[in-house]
Amino acid sequence: MDNEIGQDAEQLTTEKQTSVEKPTVNKNKRYRREKPWDTNDVDKWAIQPFDPETDGKLIQPFLEESSFATLFPKYREQYLKSIWTGVTSELEKHGIACELDLIQGAMTVKTTRKTRDPFILFKARDLIKLLARSVPLVQSIKILQDDTACDIIKIGNILRNKQRFVKRRQRLMGPNGNTLKAIELLTQCYVLVHGNTVSCMGPHKGLKEVRRIVLDCMKNIHPIYHIKELMIKRELAKDPALRNESWDRFLPSFKKQSVKSKKQPVIKKKKAVGVRTPFPPAQTPRKIDLAIESGEYFLSKGQQAQIKHDKKKAEQEMNHEKRKAEREKAFIAPNEDRKHSKKRSVSTVESEPADLMSIQEIQELVLQTVEDYGFIEDTATLRIDDAKLDQLAVLGVLNALLSREIVSYSVIEVEYWVLTDEGAQIADNGSPEIMVFNAIPTGDDSISIPALQKLVGDSYKFGQGAAFKNKWIKKSSAGLARNVDSVIDSTQADLLAIRSGTVLTDKIMTDYKKRKLIDRKKLSSYSVAKGPKFTTTIEKEETDITHEMISSGEWKNVQFKKYNFSPGVTGGAPRGGHLHPLMKVREEFRQIFLELGFTEMPTNKFVDSSFWNFDALFQPQQHPARDAHDTFFLKDPATDDKFPPEYTQRVKEVHTNGGYGSIGYGYDWKKEEAEKLILRTHTTAVSSNMLYQLAQEKEFRPVKYFSIDRVFRNETTDATHLAEFHQLEGVVADRGLTLGDLIGVLHNFFAKLGIPKIKFKPAFNPYTEPRLGKWVEIGNSGMFRPEMLRPLGLPEDVSVIAWGLGLERPTMIKYGYDDIRELLGHKVNIDMVQKNPICRLDKKMGREL
Repeated sequence: MDNEIGQDAEQLTTEKQTSVEKPTVNKNKRYRREKPWDTNDVDKWAIQPFDPETDGKLIQPFLEESSFATLFPKYREQYLKSIWTGVTSELEKHGIACELDLIQGAMTVKTTRKTRDPFILFKARDLIKLLARSVPLVQSIKILQDDTACDIIKIGNILRNKQRFVKRRQRLMGPNGNTLKAIELLTQCYVLVHGNTVSCMGPHKGLKEVRRIVLDCMKNIHPIYHIKELMIKRELAKDPALRNESWDRFLPSFKKQSVKSKKQPVIKKKKAVGVRTPFPPAQTPRKIDLAIESGEYFLSKGQQAQIKHDKKKAEQEMNHEKRKAEREKAFIAPNEDRKHSKKRSVSTVESEPADLMSIQEIQELVLQTVEDYGFIEDTATLRIDDAKLDQLAVLGVLNALLSREIVSYSVIEVEYWVLTDEGAQIADNGSPEIMVFNAIPTGDDSISIPALQKLVGDSYKFGQGAAFKNKWIKKSSAGLARNVDSVIDSTQADLLAIRSGTVLTDKIMTDYKKRKLIDRKKLSSYSVAKGPKFTTTIEKEETDITHEMISSGEWKNVQFKKYNFSPGVTGGAPRGGHLHPLMKVREEFRQIFLELGFTEMPTNKFVDSSFWNFDALFQPQQHPARDAHDTFFLKDPATDDKFPPEYTQRVKEVHTNGGYGSIGYGYDWKKEEAEKLILRTHTTAVSSNMLYQLAQEKEFRPVKYFSIDRVFRNETTDATHLAEFHQLEGVVADRGLTLGDLIGVLHNFFAKLGIPKIKFKPAFNPYTEPRLGKWVEIGNSGMFRPEMLRPLGLPEDVSVIAWGLGLERPTMIKYGYDDIRELLGHKVNIDMVQKNPICRLDKKMGREL
């Protein structure tokens, strides 16, 4: 008996010990059985690829068709049309059919009899979702791979403040997209931030990290913290000893800190300086005085409290409405840029179509109306729930029906006049001259001009001039006074008549159009008739013929969509811009000057005075080049006297009596001749002006200038001459320059042009001495005469060397033209501009010497 009791006690103690030693099991896994095939060496993240040769043979064709569809925005239409052929070919490899519906703005993918992979339809669904969210085809097509998944992260509804949302979204991308690129490298995912969503593609582990980074960034956690953590994890994963250990001790722990915002500096406003008076400023009224003035002083305390409460409540409601309006601005969708935005705005001026009016409703209305009446005289008369139709949407429906020959239509264009914003303001408040007249007191009383300007506003200046022109007002000792007792505002009456639809005389309408008070608009609508294949039931058109259709004979009863072979629909290469050969050679010359350290002169003044063009260059006023047969003179304005008087006197003295070693020309120099405005005959007029500005500086500095621009001469146009051509000029100013320096600079310059051998010969110019020329007539050069330099105010030891050549002649030699009119003018062949190669002055092309 005692032994049995002892055995029972031992049994109880062992059971208690076993129960104590038994490990705790999660309640969710209490009834889970061990799986002998689920071992630690199994990679649960591994994806088994689908093999069509082995797995595809085990799967029979699907019994029913499955499909997914998604909408896309209007701005994606052109891109999707251009790449849809590639999408179709890629999906056909997996037995998936796809359809692009431009009318509904939708993409559809569906299974076929050739589909074998059960999961490929979901991959195709993800493909069209990515294409609709601006992911390019090159990236989105990778979603069809077995080891690639995608995730669309919506970030638009996380924040209500739009400015904060834009700032954090920009923080996610980083400067120049560097932060986003780092996330892509660390997670092995493709990430695209677009609008209110973030589209990402890659392995499942990477997508999980990307979602965490994106959501934390929108919650004001900077992505750099996650990037640091991912970089540490990548390095730890390389060590096999740490693969099965916890990495918490290596990872950084960041604490959230509240950083005080920097205080904005207080900018003290300067007090406006007014008219000083000996009288003190007016005394500030007391609260009691204000209460007596408003009448609140005589109310009881309860009534005063009630008024105060009502004011506070009204202010709170007003502030609440303002904040509500600011919050709602962030959720207003932006207006899309559409191809026919101008026509759409015209149609919406006259009518306000329903926003939710669908294409299907418009199509049914058009077909039913044509069925009932045989035609539609004007689509502008159609209504859906008493709302006018958007004629642009009607045009889309008619084009779709016209492609099936169901209907035919013609365009009806109606022009009408509408008031501009300024015209509408005058129609409501009166013309500016009437506002000025009404602001002046009646009788003999006057009003000062500042007071009148304050009353009328911005339209005071125009209104005063028009009132004086109509002799409604007159000047008085105190300002302005009325000249007549009453006037009639004919402008306001005319604009009110135009607003009501009345068309006035052509002279009045043209005058108001010039004043930008009215504008002509055009409204387009359509007249619709039955087509050869008219029907009210629209069947879905097939885009491809399949093996099943041929084997079953179903293709005989199916309606196929027509191919569009119109020119340009297949997508030709877009025409780009091309540089004219003159511009190519001009840029080559410009680069050579810049390489030599020259500075470009401002040559944007085609009109200049004869003083800078001739007199400042020591060219006499009786020179034949200054005759009307060689120079273009301006008629209005004809003269300009804006040149320095002291410098003008020195130029006159040199021309008349000589100086600086010269006897001058010995004639009576006239300022009236120098004031004549002309189209500049050479760019040296700019050089003389630049040298004068250089002479006005306190200390002389060496300079190197150049210019390439147009000049004008009154010459007969032939194969080698034009009245308008380009001139290239270089100028160097320094102390002690000699003729050897000029020759050395020219050798260096022409060597860069590909002309290593040049020869010089003497020639004459009134402002250079000596002057040199070359074998081929492509330019002149020389040193500026003292008679030109010394009146400028330059030091006596400063010399200036210069050279110039035309741009057209080297271009003709380079590209092999014999007639300059084929290069510039109305005889230019536009195709020549596109076909000519890039200019290289150091390489031989064409027939150059």
